[in-house]
Amino acid sequence: MSVLYKRQESDRLFELKISDNSLHSTLPHSHNESSLGFIEKGCCRIEVRGYSKTLEAPSLVYFAPGIVHSSIADTTAEWRFRVIYWNAHNKYSHCHVAQTTLDPISALKVEQLYTHWEKVPVDPVILEALLDSFISPQNNDAAIESPIWNEMEILLKHDYEGFWSLDRLAAKMGYDKRYLTRVFKRRFGTTPAFYRQICRVTHAKDLLRQGYAISDVAQICGFHDQSHLTKVFVAFSGTTPKHYREA
Repeated sequence: MSVLYKRQESDRLFELKISDNSLHSTLPHSHNESSLGFIEKGCCRIEVRGYSKTLEAPSLVYFAPGIVHSSIADTTAEWRFRVIYWNAHNKYSHCHVAQTTLDPISALKVEQLYTHWEKVPVDPVILEALLDSFISPQNNDAAIESPIWNEMEILLKHDYEGFWSLDRLAAKMGYDKRYLTRVFKRRFGTTPAFYRQICRVTHAKDLLRQGYAISDVAQICGFHDQSHLTKVFVAFSGTTPKHYREA
């Protein structure tokens, strides 16, 4: 059982995650990057903003940057899942989530691509062509967002010390805090407090990729100490900060 990260540094950041009979996380989370997952064995339930669907292998699933989601294997007995993350802009960033089930020939081609990309840099042209194969330009499920929600999202994304409590958010936004929590969860798929935790882990990944010391990352991202960071990081990503930084 393993969760392995492989990183490629270039003008674009490409990261490949391989989950062999191991869950990388069962918690809702998000990424600053776009992600394209390939379910090779088993089946996986994806959940995003109240939408839930079980995908069976072989399937591809795409998540746009910043979208809170979870992807949970029904079982780890026969489970293999590879994900590519990349930070370059793509024309499908407007699409929150997209998925497709592959026919046997297409599945073999995708498997060969992912295996190839474990050894050589990801080709962005081929990656975009892969997206083109199952996401249409009209597949736009991104709603026009209220400036209020955009402002609250920005506040929480940078609130590593926890300054913006639920009471403070409700006062600033002019909402009752119970209503705020209910509507926030419908909009973002989680509570404000949990969303802040997601943002902390996402920022920790960015700093680890830049080579920051783990103790410094814990302090910058608002964790109590290095052990607290490690516990939360493993829960979200399936590996330790040390192994992630060394990928």
